Amino acid sequence: MTVSLFGGGLAAGETNFNNDEIDEDMITRLGGVNRYDTSDIIAQYAFDPDDYPEGADTVIITEGLAFADGLAGSVLAAYLDAPILMTATEELREETESAIDFLEPDAAIILGGEAAISGEVEDALEDHDLEVDRIAGVNRHDTAQLIARYIAAAEVAADGGELEETDVFDSVFIVNGAAPADSLIISPEAARSGVPILQVRAGDIPEVTADALVDLGIENAHIIGGDAVVEDAVEDELEDLLEGEVNRTWGLGRFETSAAVAEEFFPAPENVVIANGVDGLADAMSGGYFGAMKNAPVLYVRKDLPIPESVYNYLNGDNGAVDTLKHIYILGGRAVVYDDVKKALNDMLD
Repeated sequence: MTVSLFGGGLAAGETNFNNDEIDEDMITRLGGVNRYDTSDIIAQYAFDPDDYPEGADTVIITEGLAFADGLAGSVLAAYLDAPILMTATEELREETESAIDFLEPDAAIILGGEAAISGEVEDALEDHDLEVDRIAGVNRHDTAQLIARYIAAAEVAADGGELEETDVFDSVFIVNGAAPADSLIISPEAARSGVPILQVRAGDIPEVTADALVDLGIENAHIIGGDAVVEDAVEDELEDLLEGEVNRTWGLGRFETSAAVAEEFFPAPENVVIANGVDGLADAMSGGYFGAMKNAPVLYVRKDLPIPESVYNYLNGDNGAVDTLKHIYILGGRAVVYDDVKKALNDMLD
């Protein structure tokens, strides 16, 4: 049995759910005054009271200046039907509290140790009457595999003991945890399909990751990124460890990889999520679970024109996604993704 899941910067005065004057039906901008505000806005939009009258039972808390824990947490977010909220290491940000007040959760799961999210933040969450749990390893590779084990254990418990941890997942996505630009791109598909994300180094597989592959009974692996990000030696090592297939999706750079992942896993999307792939990776982290909710890939652009050729071709080539596309979501305010980019996207839809 394999688990199937999921049943910043504004210009002054810009509103939260902002469609501007360009096209109120086809493009929605979700952007705040900073990354924390944007994650709050995405969560409030995603968990609209019309669709989620009870809010969210759980929120996932991750540190806003580092992406490794939040990246690995996208599958957990999907599993729990929970948003990922970013905060600062030493304080529970006001923007994060705003999202908590809106969502009215009963529980929070912190991703990462106290070097990422301090005990003071944990105390502040408990002051909001939340039951707080923490998934923390000694490093990003360890935390990623602990998240996968957390989901597997929850599935075993929910099944009443008939299921074993080796029955929960048969595949994983493999990313370089120190290369967030490539890694964040796979979050929507990982969350949508319930395939955990495990992290490696560029040239080798950490022992905790290798142990998790064996303990969880993983048969297949799909690497995201080229051999400059995950070297061929890692691919060879995976082939020795696993009984199934090892595949790879990659592009020449982050823009090309985002388009390649979209082409592979979202060939005919009704929605796409646009994020700044250079200065807006924090927004892309929030976009992982949101993309899964919308069955949408995350595509990278720069803050200004031109739209990267690979992304343009995915959207508007001979077999472009524009033929099936109904909605575009831009993550980040006008300082992160300029209105010129929004207008160019809108022009594709006309």
